Amino acid sequence: MNFRIIKFFIEESIISIKQNLLMSLVSIMTVSVSLIVLAAFTLLFININGTIKNVSNNLTLTVYLDKNITTTGISKVQDQLMLVKGLNGMTFMPKEEAWRNLKEKFKYQSDVVGLITNNPLPDSFTLKLASISDVDKMVKELNLIEGITDIRYGKGVVSRIRRFVQIFNYGGLAIVGFLLLATFLIIINTINLTILAKRKEVEIMKLVGATNNYIKWSFMLEGFIIGFFGSIIAIIFVNSVFKIVTINMQTYFPFIGLYSKNVNMLALSSLLLVIGLFIGILGSSISIHVLLKSIIKK
Repeated sequence: MNFRIIKFFIEESIISIKQNLLMSLVSIMTVSVSLIVLAAFTLLFININGTIKNVSNNLTLTVYLDKNITTTGISKVQDQLMLVKGLNGMTFMPKEEAWRNLKEKFKYQSDVVGLITNNPLPDSFTLKLASISDVDKMVKELNLIEGITDIRYGKGVVSRIRRFVQIFNYGGLAIVGFLLLATFLIIINTINLTILAKRKEVEIMKLVGATNNYIKWSFMLEGFIIGFFGSIIAIIFVNSVFKIVTINMQTYFPFIGLYSKNVNMLALSSLLLVIGLFIGILGSSISIHVLLKSIIKK
């Protein structure tokens, strides 16, 4: 297909869009709204996922040592802890410092603290986890280290977070899939209405000898144009609102972490454009194929 034919099809598609301006605008706005909803959920998914990861990464695990452990024993435990995989750092808490902190915490209940004459607290290490995914395996490994008598890490909280992460990830993928399917069906139906409005025009084209491929190319280019402009509107809207939201969130709510602020908006915009063009072309192709079959049967 040479350039002159392509130019002709483009000109015909633009004329067709102008002649059915209202339905074409409805199709374009349908593409835009559908892509905006999809982009909004994607950014929301990124933010919630980032929050979950942040909470997971800030979880700590505390190991308590034998009360009678020696300085040499503490060094040995520390050396073994450094070999444990999945740790992102550790802090040693001597029992004397832990006792001072406890007394400071309950300084207004000195009568209660005064009942305890000797320091009952053991030395401990606070371990920062790189991930909570293998925490159970890590606890088993820590229990094998000589000198460690107890491990506390909020097993219930960890289990709930891991369960929520799994549900959220599967649920998020399901919702994205549903949105893509809903977007596809809505746009196909809207484009189908646009094409049905031109049924007489298609019948006339068939009567004067136009081939199916000729008719399909004309409408697929029209779908391409609808998908393109719908995507551009969605991209402009999403980028503008995203910029406004990130600036205002940082200004008025600096304590709230916005994980999607580092999202590659160029990549997201490119994805929206590809989806818009794909759905526009495919929607037109399916609709005109169905229409041509009904005309042939007739």
